[in-house]
Amino acid sequence: MLLMLCRRCFLMLCVFFFTFGMPVGVAQEALKLVNHAWAPYSGETLLQKGLAIEIVTTALHRSGYKTKVQIVPWKRALKGTFSGTYDILMTTSFSEERAKKVLYSEPYLMNDISFIKRSGTGYVYNSLNDLDGLTIGVIDGYIYEPMFDMATNFTKEKIVSDALALKMLVAGRIDLVIVDRLVAAYTIKQEHALNWLNIETLPNPLNSKHLHIIIRKTKPGHEKIIADFNTSLAQMRVDGTYTDILNRHLNSLK
Repeated sequence: MLLMLCRRCFLMLCVFFFTFGMPVGVAQEALKLVNHAWAPYSGETLLQKGLAIEIVTTALHRSGYKTKVQIVPWKRALKGTFSGTYDILMTTSFSEERAKKVLYSEPYLMNDISFIKRSGTGYVYNSLNDLDGLTIGVIDGYIYEPMFDMATNFTKEKIVSDALALKMLVAGRIDLVIVDRLVAAYTIKQEHALNWLNIETLPNPLNSKHLHIIIRKTKPGHEKIIADFNTSLAQMRVDGTYTDILNRHLNSLK
């Protein structure tokens, strides 16, 4: 009888140890990560589901967290992160309004929004005055930069996709396109009708924003999750993992 009780106690101690003594990410359910399709940062068919997703999941896995990634439309991803459908949204720029509801990580990528022109044209960009009278391709529904969005000294041609905007640029139907530089590189590589021989990126970006992950403040343990992510991200920068991931994805765009 005593032997059976000892065995039972031993089994209970084992259960307790494996349940509560393991890293938080193992003991708990997988974190639900979400993002919209935004190649080359995120997408179902991309290498490791995209540059941003590989950096984020690698950092979280290093801290002992399991992850489950979903790709959904942007508005659904943002709303779902606020409501609790998802835990972490992976590519967001800082917003005072959002910061009331979510906790931001340290930045892990830079989002450069730049102007692209046809090779041989003399367009330059140093200020919005340089755009007088031009027709600029923009993606319908995107918010770029407050002064640019409100400006009226040039025409904004609303277009449904970056690929179509770049094709219209090459065809001479618009003067400039404004697009994230990595998105442009990915699109040009994927589209046979486009190449860098007849397209140039202007050197001064309209806007440069840091990308962060965000987690809602009502998520239990949200501060620890972000702190763990930040710690792992810093370690990845030191040991070369971050650079390896970045170079692998950038090389795929060449």
